[in-house]
Amino acid sequence: LPQAAAAADGQLGGAEGWRSELAVAVAFLAGALAALLLLFFAAHELQGMVQSGPYEHLRGDIWNCVDFVSIIAQGLTLFLLVVDYRRAGGGVSVHGDFQASSTCASIALPPAWFSLLYFMLGFEGSGMLARMVIEITRGVRDFVIILAVVVIGFALSFYVLFQAGSMQHDPMTVGDVDVEDEVFGYRNPLAALVSGFALMLGDFDRDEFSASANESLMNVLFVVFQVFVTIIMLNLLIAIMGDIFDKVSPEP
Repeated sequence: LPQAAAAADGQLGGAEGWRSELAVAVAFLAGALAALLLLFFAAHELQGMVQSGPYEHLRGDIWNCVDFVSIIAQGLTLFLLVVDYRRAGGGVSVHGDFQASSTCASIALPPAWFSLLYFMLGFEGSGMLARMVIEITRGVRDFVIILAVVVIGFALSFYVLFQAGSMQHDPMTVGDVDVEDEVFGYRNPLAALVSGFALMLGDFDRDEFSASANESLMNVLFVVFQVFVTIIMLNLLIAIMGDIFDKVSPEP
């Protein structure tokens, strides 16, 4: 709908003519069809909640949780899409007028596509793999909690050291201007948590350590983090996943 609306408004090429109007019609038709399907699945989900109770319905099957989140997010996306379109008025912009609906759609898409795994269970090959994905996800739940606690602790430790430091490194002169590279990954606690997760995956720049309050301590913490998290815990995760794979895979 955002692209079609912009096309009809002439922002994607005024020479399109009837194609722009057709794009708008197809977009509204697709939106109406999506709304009808959403109402159908919402009614089915609501019926299950009435029969067994909301808590038992969601607790009893992971697919019910996925469907519930997906339906709520998709319904909110359609609502915000209409609101954004009506609010835009004249001069519709793809990038400026559909931010709320696009943000909600980005949340709705992962559970919507993840629910396709349920239908893949009916096939021999994909069903076994989908079941392994689900069982491994359940099996590593406690491990993920422990890993998150460790990563959060180190990430906040790095955050404190960077905040106490200069937050800038590698000063250089470009012409008559002094330029310093700022450390953006630890501007706030939330950014520090994301940087800690990236650090676990090998995304780091040791040159940034000079911008902390104590570069030597940063190096020590970095080594401890890499040994404990990257080497020990991630290899433990592989071992846990292998054990679950052996339990789930069918006997030869």
